[in-house]
Amino acid sequence: MFRDDDNRPIAKSTTINVLIAHGGLGDLICTIPALNQLVTTQHWINPLIWVPDYMLEFTKHFLPKGTIIRDYTQAKKKFDDTLIGVSTKWLPQRTAMRTHPVDYAYQCLLDKVPYDQNERSYPRIRASEINLDKFQLPTKYVVIVATAAEVVKTMPEDTMNQIIDHVKAKGYEVIFVGQEKIDNGLGVRDIPKPLINLDKGLNLVNKTSLLELAAVMDGSALVIGMDGGPIHIAGFTAAKIVCGYTFASPDHLMPIREGVPGWDVYPVTPDSDLKCSFCQTNWSLMYGHDFRSCYYGPNDYSCVKMMTFDKFKVEIDKVLCEPV
Repeated sequence: MFRDDDNRPIAKSTTINVLIAHGGLGDLICTIPALNQLVTTQHWINPLIWVPDYMLEFTKHFLPKGTIIRDYTQAKKKFDDTLIGVSTKWLPQRTAMRTHPVDYAYQCLLDKVPYDQNERSYPRIRASEINLDKFQLPTKYVVIVATAAEVVKTMPEDTMNQIIDHVKAKGYEVIFVGQEKIDNGLGVRDIPKPLINLDKGLNLVNKTSLLELAAVMDGSALVIGMDGGPIHIAGFTAAKIVCGYTFASPDHLMPIREGVPGWDVYPVTPDSDLKCSFCQTNWSLMYGHDFRSCYYGPNDYSCVKMMTFDKFKVEIDKVLCEPV
């Protein structure tokens, strides 16, 4: 980055605030590759990184030791708004809605496009450092994301129930994960409770931290769910992923691992003739529309209805072995 014969000392002379805010869980944890680059390569600054409370432990795990990382609530009194800073706050028509959240984070925090695919990769969790004894995990299991923050990200009940039975028929135990509340840094709200029978597996909904969730996923044969924060968390592990995409294209959002977008990700998508598929990815300048809601009304959600068991089964069977 600097000339080899440059003997001038490089001191961290400028302290800046780095504020991670706006967007859902997936958007926010996808800032970590850019944060890692900021901390490890921009040696002339001293970054003070601010994250939502629930991200503190997770972020500390993946960034170098000694990095100053603070949460919104407990450390709020330490915030110095006189410092210059960078932020992932969404500005008018500049969001992560139509670009990968990793790329958005690079543009906001480092003012660059990461041409090196390895710089875009999610770092790998050090799962051996996470104690999961309290959960008494089975030895051979599949993780199913059982909750979703929005209707457009919700797997149909029939589909999920058939997936559960199919996975168990192959000889795998099922672990259910998810959360009962969502916090995007702008406030906490309840999300719908899953309608499936959680007694069919080990129910860890609302029982893990983000780091514990990642470690549970890392030990699984497969993670199954709809696009959202938990799927991005799975991207920090070695687990294979089967994921349904409705209002955003998998090319836009699949986790990036080993320098490859969508590495070991098996996407499930709506029928190819549904012209409104991936509306958020494709419809630019659609002022006044919230893409969490179906453009064609609350009774439509055609893309969600196309998340059928038959489609998931094809992808699941590519990963899971047949019962012996």
